[in-house]
Amino acid sequence: MYKKGESKVKVLVQGKEKLKGTSKKTGQPFDATLVHVSYDKKGCEGVACDSIFVSTDICDFSDIIVGEV
Repeated sequence: MYKKGESKVKVLVQGKEKLKGTSKKTGQPFDATLVHVSYDKKGCEGVACDSIFVSTDICDFSDIIVGEV
């Protein structure tokens, strides 16, 4: 859900990594996906790239398709 003033950015999934382990900071177990994406950004020549940490509570690894927007 988006709040007033927030914008949506379309990203292209370039890759994904499965992350599972125990947090060094909290000692709690985690299960997540690191999603590597590219997107158009104003003022950027070419495309911008980023990596997004996504908990499996939000989205399952198999639901993220490399090469899709």
